[in-house]
Amino acid sequence: MQDQASKLRDSATATDCRLRTIAITSGKGGVGKTSLAVNLGLMLAGEGRRVALLDGDMGLANVDVMLGLTPEFTLRHVVEGQKELHEIMLPGPNGLYVIPASRGIEEMAHLAPADQAALLERLGQLEGMVDILLLDTAAGISPNVLSLILAADEAIVVTSPEPTAITDAYAVIKVLSRHRADPRAGILVNMADGSAQAEELFEELRRVIRHFLKVDVRFVGHVLRDECVGRAVCEQKPFSICFPYARASRSLADLARTLVVPGPREPQPEPFWDRMAHWAAQL
Repeated sequence: MQDQASKLRDSATATDCRLRTIAITSGKGGVGKTSLAVNLGLMLAGEGRRVALLDGDMGLANVDVMLGLTPEFTLRHVVEGQKELHEIMLPGPNGLYVIPASRGIEEMAHLAPADQAALLERLGQLEGMVDILLLDTAAGISPNVLSLILAADEAIVVTSPEPTAITDAYAVIKVLSRHRADPRAGILVNMADGSAQAEELFEELRRVIRHFLKVDVRFVGHVLRDECVGRAVCEQKPFSICFPYARASRSLADLARTLVVPGPREPQPEPFWDRMAHWAAQL
């Protein structure tokens, strides 16, 4: 019997195309980060890209819950040497592949250096199998979260119009700017009442970041507030599939189209896995 990721491995070719890694993060929980990561992954996969979504919340994983999937094996089994990466990957809608993490296992949120190295070595198997790897990080600025964000080609910091969410988004950029001059981060405003509100919120946040941190961030886009999102979460189904014509789905689809063709990026000479190992050792 073929394993779950056999189609991806069969499609892997020796090309010059480098894996693109995008970390989706937030300063606080409750801003819809994981829901956006799941639905964005589905939309990118629907555009014909080979996309994998890694649940980077090693202790409180919930990507599988949002997709109604029940993983038999998780990254814990990979770390412990019981399974290979391709054996735990789950196929989702639109051809999206999910790499599930463990839930309620505290040790997974604080991996020892040897376990981190073993996990990174196995994650390296994705090179050539996947075009885009989305990293749904845990909320906050723990070392594990920061190492994922800093190693990624780019980061999307999700915020909302709530004052606490905006403050925490600033905190994420502040910490990133301590480690490198260009945080390579963009701001995505979720649950916005309209484009004008989202753009005004971003410009104010950008002004504060420029003034105090002396770095710049870009506006990734916005997703409109929509009651359909909550209904889909309760049904354990992605809102972009349940309600493809809802306000949130249409605005996220606009964002997905801009991500399919990325703008110019600074070349990253080292593979993501090597960069991840570097930052894990530094933090």
